[in-house]
Amino acid sequence: DAETFRPVRTFERDEPGNLTSVAFSPDGNLLAAGFGLSSAESSNVELWDVDRGERVATMPGVGNSPAYASDIRYCPVNSLVFSPDGKQLAAGFGYRFLYSFLLADSVAKIWDVESRREIRQLEGHDNLVISVAYSPDGKRFATASYDGSIRLWNTANWQLVQILDNPDEHTDVGRRRVL
Repeated sequence: DAETFRPVRTFERDEPGNLTSVAFSPDGNLLAAGFGLSSAESSNVELWDVDRGERVATMPGVGNSPAYASDIRYCPVNSLVFSPDGKQLAAGFGYRFLYSFLLADSVAKIWDVESRREIRQLEGHDNLVISVAYSPDGKRFATASYDGSIRLWNTANWQLVQILDNPDEHTDVGRRRVL
């Protein structure tokens, strides 16, 4: 409760796990929660019914992705966002302490909320995807990475529209540097 600062709902999980990100659906009925910070847990995104406090779905993260070495089964969900119409859910993945030679590209995944099916995996960043965002009209999608770049995507066909690079050579991530 925003006035009393008391919890109004607690979401109970049977499995251990490190929560790394959350996002509400635009209508406030669903809460997406991202997990996957340690080798003891799998990378995944859970959908929760806010009113009932029940988990309604679990979608796999990147542990099954060919972009990761076979012994890596975890990768945190760094960012979550629902599309403005609430029909899609996007997540950005990547583990900061894994050097880039252990993985090909960090990815963003897009799911259809109703069917819970993955509809797209966006690749191309050289390091972890730290943020994902939809434009207010839902026609564009952005991924930001620790490699110092932002990629803009057209959501009608999921084609890459533009890459914006950090031109500052003096920042930790400028000029597409990797960890």
